[in-house]
Amino acid sequence: MGEGRGSFLTFEKLFLQLLECNELLQEAKGALEEGKNYTYAIEAVGEVIDAGGPVVGAALRHDCLCVRAAALLKV
Repeated sequence: MGEGRGSFLTFEKLFLQLLECNELLQEAKGALEEGKNYTYAIEAVGEVIDAGGPVVGAALRHDCLCVRAAALLKV
């Protein structure tokens, strides 16, 4: 019975990490659209890619790389 609770906590932890990654991506997109802080956008998506771990799937990684490329073109 304890094992089921542990796997739920693992799922919950991964879900919260995914939410945090998505939030960072949205903040990076906002910084890019505002045109004020391209460095923040680059660092935010870099954090998602580097520290996101197993929750960063192909679609999220693709979005992060696109935002980072756009921000690098603006710098």
